[in-house]
Amino acid sequence: MSKVLDFDEYTIAWVAVLPIEAEAALGMLDKKHDGYFETVRGDDYIYIGGELNGHKIVVATWPAGQNYGPGAAAALVNQVKARFSNTPSAPHKIPSLHPAYYSAHSTSSSVHDAS
Repeated sequence: MSKVLDFDEYTIAWVAVLPIEAEAALGMLDKKHDGYFETVRGDDYIYIGGELNGHKIVVATWPAGQNYGPGAAAALVNQVKARFSNTPSAPHKIPSLHPAYYSAHSTSSSVHDAS
């Protein structure tokens, strides 16, 4: 029998908007937790608990076939924030590996203290 997972034990939420993102997120976990989160009326989202490098992570996504877009993603994030109170409230993203611009020239400057 599966156990009920505790919302408060999870400190990182990974919101996976696309199905392929959810699959990738689950593939990155070191361990997937056996169990389920209790359902709340009006919350049809899917939450899967796991661990990565000792951190308890919840992967949040929605059922197959549900329409998604910016509004749906925002609703999912709001629900995650409401249910998982120990996750940071500010969303974070992975920084780009490519700089925003390229320059063939470099410049340098120095600050001169006039005092």
